[in-house]
Amino acid sequence: MVPYADFNLLRFPDKSQALEKILDLPCLTDILPTGYHGCVSAGVTTGSTVLGSGTGPVGLAAAASRWQIGPAEGRWRRPRRAAAGNPGRSMKALVRRTEDLRIGLSENSLSRTSAYNPDSPLPHEASACAMRQARPGRHIMRYRTLGDTGLLVSEICLGTMTFGGRGYWSAIGGLDQSLADRIVGRALDAGVNFIDTADVYSEGLAEEITGRAMHNCGRPRSDLVLATKVFSPTGKGVNDRGASRGHILDGIKASLRRLGTDYIDLYQIHGLDQVTPIEETLRALEDLVRQGHVRYVGVSNWSAWALMKALGIAERHGWMRPATLQAYYSIAGRDIEREIVPLLQAERLGLMVWSPLAGGLLSGKFTRDGAGPAGARRAAFDFPPVNRDRLFDCVDVMRRLADARGVSVARLALAYVLAKPFVTSVIIGAKTLEQLDDNLAAAELRLTADELTELDAVSALPSEYPGWMIEFQHSRVRLPQDRS
Repeated sequence: MVPYADFNLLRFPDKSQALEKILDLPCLTDILPTGYHGCVSAGVTTGSTVLGSGTGPVGLAAAASRWQIGPAEGRWRRPRRAAAGNPGRSMKALVRRTEDLRIGLSENSLSRTSAYNPDSPLPHEASACAMRQARPGRHIMRYRTLGDTGLLVSEICLGTMTFGGRGYWSAIGGLDQSLADRIVGRALDAGVNFIDTADVYSEGLAEEITGRAMHNCGRPRSDLVLATKVFSPTGKGVNDRGASRGHILDGIKASLRRLGTDYIDLYQIHGLDQVTPIEETLRALEDLVRQGHVRYVGVSNWSAWALMKALGIAERHGWMRPATLQAYYSIAGRDIEREIVPLLQAERLGLMVWSPLAGGLLSGKFTRDGAGPAGARRAAFDFPPVNRDRLFDCVDVMRRLADARGVSVARLALAYVLAKPFVTSVIIGAKTLEQLDDNLAAAELRLTADELTELDAVSALPSEYPGWMIEFQHSRVRLPQDRS
């Protein structure tokens, strides 16, 4: 049993002093003994700052009088005097330096998280939070709220599309139970608490493997955030698909049985049903929430207008509103930035990103002429569609930056997506432990402002209407003082 420690409090008279103090502290992991991990959070409130607003496995904190880790058994003690010449052992170390700290600056929410800019003032009544879980020799994971909810999820989510390999899905992966158990265990050890699957993956087998892997890992169910999806065909009948009330109610029963659980944390509609009224879909999801089968709801692959309509319907009826959108996004496919991202930011919805490596093309293992590794997913499943010229222009720049940092192109591509403030969690899928480890390491890779600017430029979307007209009118009509 990993011991727990309550947080102590440090208070400061104003937010600016608090941030200064936080950003001046050295790395938390420097003071962790082998085999321990911890959570740290910092919340900035009006008038004072509280450090340590929570607990966790070895919940680390600092008080005005220093705390140090005791002997080998890891007990906590208050030393009579700080060890001379050994400041790294002091519990004064709470968080990483400025360049390694992410601070959410959205009002009353942790969902919008971005790199702290010391030159930018804090918004009125802002809250600041940095939460991460660290294990010596392993990866550091950060957590973000799931949209506008209080549920914390890891910024990397483990996808399970590679589990099973039954039928059509054999082209994507065929992990058996043994390897899936190791993949899940390794991800959880790295701080991942978020797992995404779907009833359609490997014709339901992926859900079965996922459920057994969750059981085999030995973690409490409450420590895991499980997401699954309903919409795609799960049978031969004409009603064995879509987002109708009937298919949703049938789907949840089947998913709960396959996963071996009595509730789903996030139940998502896997596609936009152009036959079923959105009101019917939302009412079915609301009933599942009230029955306790589902805790939060979301959608995947929806257009901006449909998502906004769903939000309006849910608000009108007082139903559970979608908390998240799961969508394709990568440096080679930034299309959602046109209409969907502004909606997510305005309505404070979370974004779960699928295929951040564009189906493997951003792994750095493919060339412009189409050559790639044997047995690669793209050879048998050429999806999602991409502009290959623009993609390989991005790869050329990423390869140079990755070589300079000594990391893989794939890791850098994931770090780019993680750096976007509107991204809640990035879904990764792996066939091997080596691939998983490299992807997980993206959580530690912090791109510089210059690197992000260069990557934004090479991957920029071509201007489209009405975007260019809105920008034109805004600059010339709404901001006449900016005319030169």
